[in-house]
Amino acid sequence: GLSSSEYLNNLLTPLQNMFVRDALYKNEIKDKISYSQKDIKEGIERIKKSLKLNFIFSENEEELKQIYTQLKSGANFDSLLSLRKEYSTKDSAREITFGTMEKEIEDEVYKLKIGEFTSPLKSKDGYYILKLIDISSNRNLQDPENTFKDVKRIIETRIEYKTYLDYYHNFFINHKAIADKEIFEQLIKKFVP
Repeated sequence: GLSSSEYLNNLLTPLQNMFVRDALYKNEIKDKISYSQKDIKEGIERIKKSLKLNFIFSENEEELKQIYTQLKSGANFDSLLSLRKEYSTKDSAREITFGTMEKEIEDEVYKLKIGEFTSPLKSKDGYYILKLIDISSNRNLQDPENTFKDVKRIIETRIEYKTYLDYYHNFFINHKAIADKEIFEQLIKKFVP
């Protein structure tokens, strides 16, 4: 009679839900990951390089557009940067390699020549203008087999994340949650002394 036991059902239901969730994820996300040899080749070329970048950041897109206009008109990037809070007197430059930035931003940065800067780029936390200071060899590279595995892992992770976001967005596009401000405030009063 264990199969009808409420205790056993309470234990099995979360496990069943977990397996169903994992199967759905595999079918809708993992199994749809595909990339080309061109992607691998591009990744291997990028991972060999370490790029040194300076950046100007703002949460305000209009502010960065104005700065970009000044830069295009001949203003000095380093002079503008030195007046900003993101400037560090020690060394404001950051080193990046393949996989350390969002793909869309990385694509723009790898197009730059030393001394060039990007247009304002949107990121999760705000907007950036990035200037390429230097290119050097990536000192952290391992043997070719591990490099290939790293590139493949980075590409797969990026595609998996994008596929997940697309699926999530499309799944919930017709669903709406409405919060009741009064109930929310009552709950806060109950739980927060």
